[in-house]
Amino acid sequence: MISNEQYANLKSQISIRFEEIYKKRVDSSIGNGILLDKIKDDRRDAYSKGKLSEQHYKLLIEKVSDSKNN
Repeated sequence: MISNEQYANLKSQISIRFEEIYKKRVDSSIGNGILLDKIKDDRRDAYSKGKLSEQHYKLLIEKVSDSKNN
């Protein structure tokens, strides 16, 4: 069994990894609005399933918005 602290650390590490994956996907799809919309949907789904923390979710919202404006 793992402690609550270990669980919280694991959850945080998973969220960080998901954020890194989504950031790379956004960076590689700059200029492709359809792909950015798909990433946005995937990101929202990951957040709703608890795979992304609120902090990482908000950072990715900014990243996608910035990429769409460029």
